[in-house]
Amino acid sequence: MSLDWTRTLNIHCVGEEGRAINVLKIGIPMNTLRFSAVLFMLLAGSAVGLRGELATFTVDPARSSVTLSGSASGATLQAQGAGSLEAVYDGTVVLDVGPTEIRFVGGSRIAPREPNSWQPGPKGADGSAPASYGGKAQIGSGFLSVSAVAATRRLLLDMLSPTPFALQSGSFSAEGLAFQFVETNNPVLDYKTSGLLSDRDGMALSGLATNRIAGASTLVTEGEVQTLTLKVSATYIFELLIPNDSSLSLSGQLVATRVVAAAPPSIVVSPVAPGATSMTLSWPAGFKLQKATRLGNPDWGDTGKSSPAVIPFSGDGEYFQVVPQ
Repeated sequence: MSLDWTRTLNIHCVGEEGRAINVLKIGIPMNTLRFSAVLFMLLAGSAVGLRGELATFTVDPARSSVTLSGSASGATLQAQGAGSLEAVYDGTVVLDVGPTEIRFVGGSRIAPREPNSWQPGPKGADGSAPASYGGKAQIGSGFLSVSAVAATRRLLLDMLSPTPFALQSGSFSAEGLAFQFVETNNPVLDYKTSGLLSDRDGMALSGLATNRIAGASTLVTEGEVQTLTLKVSATYIFELLIPNDSSLSLSGQLVATRVVAAAPPSIVVSPVAPGATSMTLSWPAGFKLQKATRLGNPDWGDTGKSSPAVIPFSGDGEYFQVVPQ
């Protein structure tokens, strides 16, 4: 008797809220398909779905540091003092996490700390005040020169990616990721100039800077901790004296973590040969195999089998799950 292998059996594992958490496809001979479909179900607590899962990561300040560089009307930005162009970051990162891609969907809130005071004060006032970054620049020379000091305050950034980033073996490229100022936090660049041009004010920061670094970012899970490591290299262009004459560049890394549920156990189905009357199932140590004849008011019972186990095809169909021993 010839067998028709053009039919396939879809095996769906359904998680919370009806989301598919796994999909298997197994070829079954037509002489077996005249019986009810065999469904393998992994009924385990929680799991990351094939569709994206909206997840919130907490930034680890011990591993998150971003350096500021740039220019003011063509003059290189210099530090006002030790550490004035380096900042530790706090906050949260919101990601849509899927099995093969991730996406920054907005709602992240990351901010540099303001542990030190730098010049000038708010709106360019004399003296200094707490700030995240503090820089200075000497524009020109002689009697035509302009001296400038500037400090950033209340910086708060969101992160958005226009398209998902492909995730391959835990690595992804964050090139094109947009860092956007959260304007409701009133981020500002306070500055004061002296010399040929004397001015002082606080310039509101708005708009976004696009990440230029390719590769190197990762999303990995060890045990119940998932860690996001994001490499940062983004530049924001603005006007100090003339349009687009100045820039601020952020470079460094952000590390954020979250606790995830342990991965659910899986049932592995060995290849089924044409004409087979059984299949072989295997599952992780510490779990036992149960079966039921129905899913409505299920009658789960232990099979008493050890992994791997040979399971004959049933005329009435059977459902299988693994549960802790």
